[in-house]
Amino acid sequence: MKKIIFSFLCLIFSLSLYSQNSTIDNKSGLIGVINFDYDKSNLDNKDKAVLVSLINQFSKKDITINGFTDSDGDANYNQALSLRRANSVKHFLIKNGYPASKIIGINANGEVANGVKASNRKVEIYLDLETFNSPEIDTKIITAKKPVSEVIKVETKKKKAVPLKDEISNLEIGESLAIKNLNFKPGRHFLLPESEPTLKDLLQILKDNPTLKIEVQGHICCTTPDLDGRDNDTGTMNLSVNRAEYIYNYFINNGISPYRLSYKGFGASKPLVREITDEDRLKNRRVEIMVVEK
Repeated sequence: MKKIIFSFLCLIFSLSLYSQNSTIDNKSGLIGVINFDYDKSNLDNKDKAVLVSLINQFSKKDITINGFTDSDGDANYNQALSLRRANSVKHFLIKNGYPASKIIGINANGEVANGVKASNRKVEIYLDLETFNSPEIDTKIITAKKPVSEVIKVETKKKKAVPLKDEISNLEIGESLAIKNLNFKPGRHFLLPESEPTLKDLLQILKDNPTLKIEVQGHICCTTPDLDGRDNDTGTMNLSVNRAEYIYNYFINNGISPYRLSYKGFGASKPLVREITDEDRLKNRRVEIMVVEK
């Protein structure tokens, strides 16, 4: 029944006035665009039809999913919203047959300040560059466009900040959240003093949700993807691991069972954004929480 429904959606979408096709961007590998309503991260039927088309065409190919927002509201909120949008697409793809192992990147790019705001509320899906010359690739970008009546919103609407507990509660198993305001001293695995309230909030969330199991994931910036950073406290080249372990040990020392926790360092292998500015580098120096069990 599900396959019949999605086939019907694909047919409707192919006839829709809201769709458009164009050639693949051979520099970036862009194959699909999902546009979202103001301050939303849920998928509608047109979005799902686009994603089903991508599943049918590209399910054997490595892809990366990039989330974006417009520039309204708080930058930290927009970063989280762009991640929710990217994860909505990822979750739908996996649920409907796209191999999780083929989704090699989820990037929360936050807000875009240029152009038409409505066009910046989106997720872009890219093929891995190595697949460009594959003969079975159809050189079409599939785009779900909203009718004008859906994208014209009151641009001055203020977005509400989502509490950390709700952000974590909204995660599916296997999804990760970059924790805002959880920053470390440069080159060290100890937190800045102003980050301690966020760590206490995380601890309380674990105490309030006794079935929640998580993996603490450490990330760094400013080096090549295959390298970790130097920890000036230990003299070892495993800074991302040590930062994740620091958070892990804090939870254990404050009463959380080790059975509910694990930790892992990824070095610089999973940047959220390309590192051009200091702000980009700050976004990539982060700790994420991945839900293992709820």
